[in-house]
Amino acid sequence: MHRNVSIFDDDYVAPPDPLRHAAATVCGKLAQACRNEQTEFALAEALASIATRCGHTTNLKLTAGARDEILRQLNIAKAVLPACLRDYPRAHLIRGLEAAELQTIVWAELPHQRAARPPHTILDADGYARILQNDMSTRSLLEAISDRAYDRRSDEIEAMVGIRTRRPIRDPDGIFG
Repeated sequence: MHRNVSIFDDDYVAPPDPLRHAAATVCGKLAQACRNEQTEFALAEALASIATRCGHTTNLKLTAGARDEILRQLNIAKAVLPACLRDYPRAHLIRGLEAAELQTIVWAELPHQRAARPPHTILDADGYARILQNDMSTRSLLEAISDRAYDRRSDEIEAMVGIRTRRPIRDPDGIFG
């Protein structure tokens, strides 16, 4: 049963600031990718979060501080992720991350500043960032499918011989290496 909670109640918890939450989510996912923890999934999620907000709504303009923090995380990603994604073309990775940088800058602009940009620059950035997002999402899905197939085989082996197999350590060259 739900009850209305007043801001004067002791157990009141304020809802998160949507803009601060969005910026923190992007930074957190980029940091996760840079730690090589579910890299493809985390990067796809960060790029999707940027794309969802970067120009489709004028009432959620990024603050300069949030913009700078996301740009800093994207710069770290440009330096770190080529080593984590060695089998992914470096030029495509950098182009997609640079596109996300422009999307982030646009997300922090006022409507008249956005309107002053040539439309093709924003559309091209959206396209390049989306290509990288889609590639990372595809790779993440393929890895999940591979993991489930391994688990099914492992279960069959255990049922036949009574020995539980261990999941192998991920090859640093990725599932395509």
